[in-house]
Amino acid sequence: MTASPKNTALEISLEEARAIRPEAQESETVEIDLPSDTLGRIAAQAAKKVIFQKVRDAEQDKIYGDFAPRIGEIVTGVVRRVEDNVIILEVNRIEVSFPLRETLPNEEHQRGDLVKAVIIQVLKGYQGPQIIVSRANPRFLARLLETEIPEIANGAIEIKDIVRQPGERAKVAVASHERDVDPIGACIGVKGNRILAISKELQGEKVDIIEWSSDLVSYAKSALSPAKVDRLQIVSR
Repeated sequence: MTASPKNTALEISLEEARAIRPEAQESETVEIDLPSDTLGRIAAQAAKKVIFQKVRDAEQDKIYGDFAPRIGEIVTGVVRRVEDNVIILEVNRIEVSFPLRETLPNEEHQRGDLVKAVIIQVLKGYQGPQIIVSRANPRFLARLLETEIPEIANGAIEIKDIVRQPGERAKVAVASHERDVDPIGACIGVKGNRILAISKELQGEKVDIIEWSSDLVSYAKSALSPAKVDRLQIVSR
């Protein structure tokens, strides 16, 4: 018994306990005779609760197990609603979170819109797994490059680094593992068709492709292009 019962199936108030046994004290156990039909109902309710919780836990474990290995993968979802600072998307009948901070600054999403984004986190929570996606994260640009450029997909070209100002500008450092593959030309495509398709998906974000170099000075000059570098001083490595 307790002064303020929380679990009515196992606890009763002190007042109720003393109606059964006048000398009862708080925290003591009081035996109550219940009719067999009452016991049956209580057992059925308890069993139903346990089964429901077990099924819910199994469903949540499956969702987590399905999505956790997919971090870094692009998914397409439908906008279902907008809550406080987050857009809720439906991906394969599962709700995922698309925080406003992970959207591009120059785009708006309405209910029913299709949204392409990359999975960046899968978290376990009391109310079930939380799947977080992004369009502003560098991983999204990396996956778009892999999708659009076969030489990146097959490993002939490697993405070394990506820096983004989401929705405005990005710089992608690439290196070729094959002598006859020009990393910059392959990424840009004929008449810029490959990089323009990626830029369009990013709402016009300008994507600059630069060649990575192990030589820090050469790499820094490439990274700063199209600005002309007259003098470069390496302060520390």
